[in-house]
Amino acid sequence: MSRTPSTVTPSTASPSTGQSSTAASQGVAPTPHRELVRHVAGSLGVPEATAARVVGDVLAYFGEPIDAFVRRRHTELQERGRSNAEIWPILDAEVAAHRFPVEANERRLRRLVYG
Repeated sequence: MSRTPSTVTPSTASPSTGQSSTAASQGVAPTPHRELVRHVAGSLGVPEATAARVVGDVLAYFGEPIDAFVRRRHTELQERGRSNAEIWPILDAEVAAHRFPVEANERRLRRLVYG
């Protein structure tokens, strides 16, 4: 199960002119991520449109809430034939090593998956 990538793009028309902006036509991220997009483009040597997609994907990855992450990973591990007895320790370690500012335990993980 793959995550749908998101892109960081500005609105397509300027409120004052109704014309497409240069940034929009190039698929470049609006402020405040524009500087990050430029940095990524420069450091990787890719067009800004590609860097904007990378930045969008990274923001989507880090923007996934813990409950969505736990449910998604639980499903992925079940689809790979893992039992719940194997899944809970894996999820506990992944949540601890991930970007979530909460401490997880098997009870909390079960509540996130099953409600």
